[in-house]
Amino acid sequence: MSLFQDAILMLHAGRLVLAAQVLRRGQSLPQTLDTMCRLRGLPSSIGAGEGHRAVERATSRLGRFGLTDTCLIRSLALAALLSDSADVQLHLGFRPTGSSEALLSGHAWVSRGGRALPDARATLVDGRQCEEVAVLAATRPGAHQESQETP
Repeated sequence: MSLFQDAILMLHAGRLVLAAQVLRRGQSLPQTLDTMCRLRGLPSSIGAGEGHRAVERATSRLGRFGLTDTCLIRSLALAALLSDSADVQLHLGFRPTGSSEALLSGHAWVSRGGRALPDARATLVDGRQCEEVAVLAATRPGAHQESQETP
């Protein structure tokens, strides 16, 4: 990927991070993910590693302006970036903390083809596995129909 393409991808990731910040306040999580997949508007050739790096860079830069940088925001943006690919899912998990300050610790991560992105550590919180409680499909409308058609 060229430097120019990398910068454009980071800008699109930043747009999705901002959208996640706004949409999650007024919509349910499934509605937010669906809306973000519709907003995607990028070519379908984005690799998981490229998408992950773009989201990390965008959240790092936007965090300087006080925007929230959480695993949920990053996962929503990454799932939307990869929504042209088949079998992209947003996962939500929780685990007891054992602390009196917080009874539960939550985490969000993305998988593609059954593999957590960017790697298996994405499913862990403080080095411990989360109990998965919800899985949402991330699919841009019409994306898979286009790729299945043969000319």
